[in-house]
Amino acid sequence: MSKKIKIIITSVLCLIIIGIGTFLIYNNHSDLGKQKSKEFIKSINYIKDENYIEAYNTIKNSDKEEIDIIQTIILYKFCDQMSAHTKVINEIAEEVDHIRDYLTYPYLYSKDSSYQRKINKIYDTEYSKLYEIRTKIPESIMFDDSVNFYNKYFEVLDLGNGAFKNYEYNIIHNQEENLAKVNKIETKLNEMKEEYEKVVGIHPESEIPEEYSYLLFDIE
Repeated sequence: MSKKIKIIITSVLCLIIIGIGTFLIYNNHSDLGKQKSKEFIKSINYIKDENYIEAYNTIKNSDKEEIDIIQTIILYKFCDQMSAHTKVINEIAEEVDHIRDYLTYPYLYSKDSSYQRKINKIYDTEYSKLYEIRTKIPESIMFDDSVNFYNKYFEVLDLGNGAFKNYEYNIIHNQEENLAKVNKIETKLNEMKEEYEKVVGIHPESEIPEEYSYLLFDIE
């Protein structure tokens, strides 16, 4: 094969490679355009600002796949609230343990009313903030099949609200009533857990594209 022919073949191959590359890039950009509408990008930006209602309203008349992604993100933003709830409950439990210690072992620990005051303060400040998610994420913007889970969460919240106020008095004078309240909370927690497992089974977190998971959630 002559040198001239080799040069022509090499040039043609280069053109083919460049042409294929351009075609692939064009197609990829076209696909990205389909996957990321203006409404979708706006919704993502609203979610970044924790404006979930506007995020849903922006996307609700768009492509179903995009709507599903946004609602899945909103669902898991709501699920994040359970971590905040657990944190507050643990803070209360720590103070409850102190009260239980001095009631159980009076010869080791002195009675101290500051623990109860701390519990009451947690209810008045931190616990009350747990209800704010209801305003940010109303039931109407959730998946229809996640509404039971949504409502169970607030039922648990209501039952636990103030459950350990006047703890020392109740543990001494209202033991049966106190135990019944704790059992009721535990039952409702189990119901919420069942609903949660159903919802995440239907709408797994993997439905959220990875780039948005990294953008919108704390990935450990």
